[in-house]
Amino acid sequence: MFRFLRAVMTSFTEAAPHVPIPKNGVDYRGKIVLAPMVRSGETPSRIVSLKYGADLVWGPETVDRAIIGAKRRINPRNSMIEYTRIPSNGGQPNKPAQESVLYRIDPVRERGKLIFQLGTANPSLAVEAAKVVAADVSGIDVNSGCPKPFSTSGGMGAALLQTPDRLVSILEALVEEIGKPYEIGISVKIRLLAEPERTEALVTRLCRTGITGLTVHCRTTPMRPREAAIREQLPMIASICRKSRRGMPDERRCEIPRRGNEAYPRIRCRRRHDCHLCRVQLFMFSLTGRRWPGALARSRPILHGGCAPM
Repeated sequence: MFRFLRAVMTSFTEAAPHVPIPKNGVDYRGKIVLAPMVRSGETPSRIVSLKYGADLVWGPETVDRAIIGAKRRINPRNSMIEYTRIPSNGGQPNKPAQESVLYRIDPVRERGKLIFQLGTANPSLAVEAAKVVAADVSGIDVNSGCPKPFSTSGGMGAALLQTPDRLVSILEALVEEIGKPYEIGISVKIRLLAEPERTEALVTRLCRTGITGLTVHCRTTPMRPREAAIREQLPMIASICRKSRRGMPDERRCEIPRRGNEAYPRIRCRRRHDCHLCRVQLFMFSLTGRRWPGALARSRPILHGGCAPM
């Protein structure tokens, strides 16, 4: 089902220089992924995505303070790894406290394939949160692209784009205190800034932090999914990453795949999170809306986090 997609994405990376992959990390190149989203990517979605051919899966954005202090346990019924904590009961001290599951991992099916997506605005909290799960995942991805108020109001998500010094310090702390000791990759998801020059400056700084992956949503923070993605900055981003020896593909090959004279329809996300996915190490793949060819339509649940009932 995915031979064509794999062939296309692999062709994007043939000319890319070698990128050192951490021992317990992942090589993003030539992969089909359940991409980073905010309120999607729970365990059922990830497992179904892997079942139908995804190579890598991102979990939902998890705020640092939520996972700090969580207790790790193995569920005896299904052997899942679970991170739990006792809630505050919302000001009802007489109500019996019930342990809640914050994050669940399938240690067999997700081994070597799961990236933990972290919402944070503080280097020390980011490191403290990442230490909780680092031994059970293959990478930590900082979300600095979410434009929703629940994220930006705390200085997280797209708000980090306006505080690049803070974002850089978060990534540098994670690389030194998580990436190196646990031998996993640290990555980040961003949006474009209003001016290409600012995007260029930001990407240049990010590539110097030691990250192994960069996801670019080709819209600015105020833009909505119905607005066309800004593709013009991709060659510039590719050039920066390549010069940083992080292995982007040649920008001349970063284009929508074609069959004969017909361009393949671009793909629209079921979750209305329409974007370009651009990883530092691997590929660029277009996501905007039109009808799919029949062969690709069957891939829809995997590429966009669609989840059948379990």
